[in-house]
Amino acid sequence: MGEVFSGQEPAAEQRRTRSTVPEVALHHWLGSVRDRTGVEAVVVTDEQGTWLGSSGPWALCGALALLAPTMGEGGTLSLALSRTVHVERMRVCERSYLVAVTGNADLRATSDATRAGIARILAA
Repeated sequence: MGEVFSGQEPAAEQRRTRSTVPEVALHHWLGSVRDRTGVEAVVVTDEQGTWLGSSGPWALCGALALLAPTMGEGGTLSLALSRTVHVERMRVCERSYLVAVTGNADLRATSDATRAGIARILAA
């Protein structure tokens, strides 16, 4: 049930940084995903490429936000910067969103638990 991470902190420790502001909550959640999965960057955009939330180096997140809408469903793209990007499309409340991930870890870090957290925040 959910993601399994090495060195997983107790639930109380994982939720030290919370927010009722969806954009801030999304930022905190993506930071948690990035910390636990070891990906270099994770970005959420809408279908037009509007950057909704991210965690990772600012310039890389911006590039992922621009690239995500140009990729197909579950697409993987190798960048000239020696990075592979994995993009997944998800629907929340009848709207489509894209989750782009890059890094040296498992690029399918957008697991069920990750998507469920993103959906919970975006549905608020």
